[in-house]
Amino acid sequence: HPKSLEDLHLQFFRPLSIKLQRGNGSSAEMGPQWWVVEECFPGPTASRCQSIEMVVFNDKVSPSSVGFLAGYG
Repeated sequence: HPKSLEDLHLQFFRPLSIKLQRGNGSSAEMGPQWWVVEECFPGPTASRCQSIEMVVFNDKVSPSSVGFLAGYG
């Protein structure tokens, strides 16, 4: 039977694990922070995640070549 339009849109989504990491000894207010984003695949092993590595400069001196990423937070 034909798939619904919603089913067709959902086939392009992938489950992700997103965690906020902080540098050693840093608090929420100070120190380096970064997001760890992993793509998870459903299957027999529950935690089969592969990394999606992205480096985004989120400060006022980010290179103009990555401004389209950093500009959206």
